[in-house]
Amino acid sequence: MLRSSVNNKQSCPIPKKVRFSNPLLMCVNNDRKISYVCINCGAEIEELHKKYSSSVLKIMSCETCKQVADKYIEFEPIIILIDLVLLSQPAFRHVMYNTKFKIYAKILVVQLLFESYYVWIDAPKPFDVGEFASEKEFYFSFLLTSLDYILLVLMLQLWTKATNGSSHDLSTIHFVKAMTLAKVAKFFMIPLVIWSSNASDSASLRLLLVNGYYFLSVTQVLSILTNSSRRSSAFMTLVTIIVKHIVIVELNQRLRNVVMI
Repeated sequence: MLRSSVNNKQSCPIPKKVRFSNPLLMCVNNDRKISYVCINCGAEIEELHKKYSSSVLKIMSCETCKQVADKYIEFEPIIILIDLVLLSQPAFRHVMYNTKFKIYAKILVVQLLFESYYVWIDAPKPFDVGEFASEKEFYFSFLLTSLDYILLVLMLQLWTKATNGSSHDLSTIHFVKAMTLAKVAKFFMIPLVIWSSNASDSASLRLLLVNGYYFLSVTQVLSILTNSSRRSSAFMTLVTIIVKHIVIVELNQRLRNVVMI
């Protein structure tokens, strides 16, 4: 029994001082991820802390950068949330790699519904539109918002695979989780919904600020996910958003003629 466990460990050696090109590509032993990542440099580590007793807990240091591997394990969630709002790379790494954060699907559904609602109420409507037609318009907005998100995930994944090859062969679920975390920035559109009745030129400025913050959020998460520079991630994000917008505009025209009959 002891010999088999030793063989399992030797079949997947992990050098302690090696910085992995992709923190998500972790060695798997018996279907279990055995490593975390340092929130400062992204290097893979075997454990975040050692528990000596019920009251004594020692936080481990990263052997690559010599800093505390994950300071956020002692922080309150509100502090982590504030750092996420400030687009802190260590905070994003903590949530993406070192926590059991399992409500991505719920957050994604809420995000898509809210963004669809904003698109729906912001779209111009004729005065004689019926209740059924208005409800159908909302479902159509949800369809376009969902397609927009799917295109974002797939385009970034394909681009990453094409430019970096198998070294960043991440699955779709990795990009879904990362982009869902970045899309939390869209919740800043809530004030736009509240103040939508106040017609002013500042409304477009507020929307521009929200979209700009969303762009920075996607750039930051993509940089962490692919372990690339912020400049290259920003370029990839910008081109992807532009191409995605062109595709969505074209799909809007074509699908409206089919669905909204």
